[in-house]
Amino acid sequence: MLATDLYQYVLEMLSANHESCERISLFQKPSKQFIIGSLADSSKDYAVGEGIGENKVQAKSALRHNSMGIIFLLEKSKLESISIKTSCSVFYRVFPTYEEQLSYIDEVKDVQSVKKDPGFKEVYVRKNCTFDSCEFGLDKDSDIETVDFSGYKTEILSEDELFRSNKIISDELQVKKIRNGFDPEWISTEDAYNDIIVELKKNPSKKTLNWQGEIILEKENYSTDLVLITLWFRNITGKGSFEKFFFNCKLEVELHSNKLIPFEYKYNYEDNSYTKDGNLRTINCHADYNLGLNTIITKPYALFEQKKKVPRTSINGIVPKFVFLKDSIDILKQLLTELKNQYSKYTNHETYKNKDHDHHNQFVNESANFKSLVERYEAGILLLDSNSNAKKAFFLMNRVFEKAVKGEYDRWRLFQIIFIVMLIPDIIDVKKNRKIADIIHVNTGGGKSEAYFGLVIFLLFWDRLRGKSRGVSGFTKFPLRMLSIQQLQRIAKVIVIAEEIRKNEDIEGYPFSAGLLMS
Repeated sequence: MLATDLYQYVLEMLSANHESCERISLFQKPSKQFIIGSLADSSKDYAVGEGIGENKVQAKSALRHNSMGIIFLLEKSKLESISIKTSCSVFYRVFPTYEEQLSYIDEVKDVQSVKKDPGFKEVYVRKNCTFDSCEFGLDKDSDIETVDFSGYKTEILSEDELFRSNKIISDELQVKKIRNGFDPEWISTEDAYNDIIVELKKNPSKKTLNWQGEIILEKENYSTDLVLITLWFRNITGKGSFEKFFFNCKLEVELHSNKLIPFEYKYNYEDNSYTKDGNLRTINCHADYNLGLNTIITKPYALFEQKKKVPRTSINGIVPKFVFLKDSIDILKQLLTELKNQYSKYTNHETYKNKDHDHHNQFVNESANFKSLVERYEAGILLLDSNSNAKKAFFLMNRVFEKAVKGEYDRWRLFQIIFIVMLIPDIIDVKKNRKIADIIHVNTGGGKSEAYFGLVIFLLFWDRLRGKSRGVSGFTKFPLRMLSIQQLQRIAKVIVIAEEIRKNEDIEGYPFSAGLLMS
């Protein structure tokens, strides 16, 4: 899917994990470009405070941190060693190719302050580093293991393309008052450029590339039976003129025979008490726990996919289709019977009857609210049965929607038709419930607009049938202008069809129309 590919691409580009980031040309250091999953050097430590575990995070607000952590609970009686495997990426600067440098010179040729002393294009290469697994015993309250970059450092320093300077050439540039290490004359031909690069490569690099990291394990008592384990991966790199950040940082923890116990969270929502479990707590990262393998693996970001919740369109075989409702209200009566049966189930529920139940009062109140809605819905049906103009307006409304959405769907969602019918008495009696505003609370895309449009179309026909030949019947206000255009298009479509049906039915009055006021 396009959406999946798009967000994966964005996340990979922000975390330097995309294949195109293996060699990158930037106007700034990679640490300024890649902000997800990176650890800053020790000079940018915003995360270390007093104490251990969760107390180590201060209330400072900062985008970059030099450490990431995982916190979890283990059974105290079964503690054994755990294994931790670390991986990350580092970037080091290399000489640009002739094409890269030529493109850069072309970009800055119109910048007077740069074109005479442009310097080399900054090009970086990513080095993926995976380190040997470390064993941590849980018999001590804290333990530290060093992350050894020496092997990768040796590899990089031996790279022929590693960016470096040459004193002889630097002195010549000083005479020309060129301070940024690149003479624009070098790019005159590809051979001239490559010859200079060969000269620059004759001297070994003086870069220290002294990346330093550490893994820290901390243990503290959480309860009589549980211990709180905190694992840190920290960038402790000191000063240097190289890119000191770690990227794509990752911890893989094997718990072996240790038993992880979830954290338990208790909270109240709308006067109800809930309990929710969570296996892990994380700092500056996210992590997944695999129960089968008994492992924890961190990742730079979490992904939550909200499945679209579609409100019900039927209940016990009762389907409010437009084709049924354009000339009969029998479906409405069947639905009323079902609602009354549901109310009876509520009032016979043990929570409703047991006054000592923790949720008795709320259950009774919610049941009373439901009863009120059922009564209002029944009043709407009774009015449609007794008022011929209201019934005709209702039938015409369903004809409009049958035609407007043909090929997309053929029925109302239950909340829509109930909402429309229960408000019909309030529309017919202009003095009724004027101080009450009914609000539909449904997820985005659930059909709130169509429920409102249905009422508007009913009202348009009702107004004409009762003798109102022109004037405003309804209005809506949307806070977002782009949404306003979309909603105008949707309501305009049904109004055009409603006007076509009005003319075919020879209903007197001015044509139906829709307007948009931008303010």
